[in-house]
Amino acid sequence: MSFIEKLVGVVTVPREAFERIEEGDLRRGILLILVISLLSAWAGATYFSKTEIDLSTLSSRAGPGGQSFFDRGGSTQTPDLETIRAQLTPMVAVVNALAAFTRWLTPSILLVIIAKILAGEGGAKRLLAMTAFASLPLLLQQVLRVIDSMFITSAELKLLAATGLSGTGLVDRFLMQGLRVLNLFGIATLALTVLAMRENYGTSMGKASQVALIAYAGYILVRTFIPFL
Repeated sequence: MSFIEKLVGVVTVPREAFERIEEGDLRRGILLILVISLLSAWAGATYFSKTEIDLSTLSSRAGPGGQSFFDRGGSTQTPDLETIRAQLTPMVAVVNALAAFTRWLTPSILLVIIAKILAGEGGAKRLLAMTAFASLPLLLQQVLRVIDSMFITSAELKLLAATGLSGTGLVDRFLMQGLRVLNLFGIATLALTVLAMRENYGTSMGKASQVALIAYAGYILVRTFIPFL
């Protein structure tokens, strides 16, 4: 199978596709993750360009030495909104890109560790390649986010932020992260990951599901304390 055939096969004939994925496919898998990350950066930056910014909050925020956020060189003049957007947009893009990359890397590392304990011997590098290919549903998610970010309005973004899930308790935060990780695209990725586990370790579907669910539960728990991951 070529790279494209393996990508298509992950969706159409996943068992056969995962059988053909080898350690050498890791570079191509990482390329897929990088594309997902770039799309995430694009979507995040576009959403941010339409997000309302509270200037009063930023201007009153104290920096090192008690200086105002905007106090640079003795000047206390507050920059205009577009200047602030221009300064913060690259940072937002980078954060979104890194978040998409760790969305693959962190649970994959947990899978390797837990599988070593529960599933026996298997190629760790090959599993990483498989989980990268299993992230194909996340590519579709980011494409849809890019499209949505282009058409959504500032008012709609504000409404979504106001009606979004919130909570400060540990259980609330765990549930919120669980819903973010295991959305429609996350569940599809998890299902493909189970198939990858079964193929890589030659284990039963039940054992592969157990390992994958434990790893994802651990990943959600990590995100509860470190949302960036």
